Amino acid sequence: MRTSSGKNFAVARYIVLNLLAVEKSFKAGIKRSKRKRIAAMRASHNSLRGKELRNLALNFSMLRYNMLLKRVNLKTILIAILFFSSLRITAPIGIYGFTFLLPTVLSGLILIKSNQFNKNTIFVMFLFEVIVLTNALILNNNAGWSKYLHLEMYLFISANIFIYGTLLSSSNRLLDKYFFDNASKVLIMFHVSALILQVVAWYIFSIDIDYGLILGGNEHRAFYYGLYRPTGVYAEPSIYAGYMIIFLCLRYVYAGKMDKWFLLGLISLPVTLSTFAVLAFIVVATIVYFRPKISNLFVLFIGLVFIFYSQFESLVERYSKFISGTDGSNNAKLYILEQWYNSDFYFTGFGTIKKVMFDGRLDGLGDLTFYINMFMQFGVFSGLILLILFFAGVYFNVKDNRKRLFLLFSVVKFSSFSHPMFWFFLYLIISKNDEKITN
Repeated sequence: MRTSSGKNFAVARYIVLNLLAVEKSFKAGIKRSKRKRIAAMRASHNSLRGKELRNLALNFSMLRYNMLLKRVNLKTILIAILFFSSLRITAPIGIYGFTFLLPTVLSGLILIKSNQFNKNTIFVMFLFEVIVLTNALILNNNAGWSKYLHLEMYLFISANIFIYGTLLSSSNRLLDKYFFDNASKVLIMFHVSALILQVVAWYIFSIDIDYGLILGGNEHRAFYYGLYRPTGVYAEPSIYAGYMIIFLCLRYVYAGKMDKWFLLGLISLPVTLSTFAVLAFIVVATIVYFRPKISNLFVLFIGLVFIFYSQFESLVERYSKFISGTDGSNNAKLYILEQWYNSDFYFTGFGTIKKVMFDGRLDGLGDLTFYINMFMQFGVFSGLILLILFFAGVYFNVKDNRKRLFLLFSVVKFSSFSHPMFWFFLYLIISKNDEKITN
């Protein structure tokens, strides 16, 4: 009896222990499942919190960027674009860095903030692109001429057409008299200062400050038969004169100013001792200041006599070289005109070419004034389209005859399609009405 009860007790004890083990295992499983769920919830929470933090950081960065853009006036960015575009220094950093890369980056800042685009400017931009790219395609299919084409320069010109077209289209509202006043003032002050520094360094310390050479580029052409002619940041004094006329045009036509800054830039022209600069000084001064009075005629006559006397030897030298056929510059230009008229290039133009492959015969291409360059480079039909657009912009967008004359003269020297600032100025003439420019 006792043995039977002991066996029953052992069985009962075994069952109870198994039940307790099962219960313990069940509770442990529940705890493990709970821990897994908690861990999964924490991981999900951390993931969501990470995304939220990243989104918050992104929103904060955009907020800081927008605040920075608001703090930095968009007009200041636009002035910086013009400033860098004017630094056509004969060095890789000047041509590709200052005048192309930096303005491109800064233009992006304005485009991001813009939500309005001028349809007329966009249309003109599209037309320019069609003319340039069509010209490249036609000439590239010319087996005898394609090897001379500078296709990289075509892309450079096309990029500038797009950049300044979209820039002018999106920033039209920024182009008021306040902007042109400040922009022209900055441009005149800087470039005249660079010129004066060269004059002082040479005539006092006999040091030739060559900005292009300093930056690892080509030497400027400052010496002419022993005469020192300061060039500013440019390759030669006539290029300085071409750019300075544009700066003066911005101040006179679009800012409506004839103040000390305008006069400073104007006086700097004959300081270069360039024949073109001296003639430009006379033309601009006559357009802006001349009034049909006896006293004014007398002052103009005295000024012309003085300038003619100071430039007499240089003019005689250039004339004698031209007559004798030893004036490489003018003879090259005459050669280009002759070749264009008497060949198939009458319809297509020479295009953008590698001049070094012609031993100097086509060095004058691109330096024949805006009115001739269009035909020389793009042919008679495309040239006519560009010329009509230009004249229409001058006539319809500018109402004052003196300003019209100034604009027509401004592109006599400043006419190279490879200069980024040229496209800004051309878009400005075609698309901006000076009577709608307000403070």
